Amino acid sequence: MGKIAAELERALAHRKQSGGPGHPAARMLAQGHGWTAEDVVCTSGPRDRSYEEQHSTVRIALVAAGSFQYRAPRGLRLGRELMTPGSLLLGTPGQYF
Repeated sequence: MGKIAAELERALAHRKQSGGPGHPAARMLAQGHGWTAEDVVCTSGPRDRSYEEQHSTVRIALVAAGSFQYRAPRGLRLGRELMTPGSLLLGTPGQYF
């Protein structure tokens, strides 16, 4: 976990120095037929504009460091959850979040 936290701190320091908005940056870890594993570091903060994601494949995400608020449709109302280290997100293909 120390290496993950160090990478996040480096990315946040770079963002602070550049003064630009936060964004996710993915690094491919492994891939095979029909699957990929990525390390995604997101430097967006509470003052950054939120954005919508939609993926064409199943997504399994584990929060290793930091936190973020996740929003997605839940029936007729919007569901909101705070994702913190140890949180697991399962995404269905085509679903927006």
